[in-house]
Amino acid sequence: FIFLRQNTIVTKAGFSTKFVESISSGCPVLTNNSSNITDYLKNGVNGFILEINDLKKLKTQIVSALNIPNHDVEKMKKECRESRLFHYENYTNYLQAFFEKIENPN
Repeated sequence: FIFLRQNTIVTKAGFSTKFVESISSGCPVLTNNSSNITDYLKNGVNGFILEINDLKKLKTQIVSALNIPNHDVEKMKKECRESRLFHYENYTNYLQAFFEKIENPN
């Protein structure tokens, strides 16, 4: 999956749901660094970070990513599927603490 986001105040404030959907469905992502996406995208492992400010470099990066061997693509897909990076169970403690703080603000 390839998507590029301009680096604006809006993209810095939000997080790409397309990224979450892609990784969760086992699809490596080619994207630029926006928001805190590099906290989750590991270059060459579950996708590729693209440089959008340099058109020549961007083209080279996309061509390179699209030409990796099939066994490497399959390895990346497996990494995406098995990472469970955005599985809800990863966030239950955080949500529980949040709701407890709402119930008991002091």
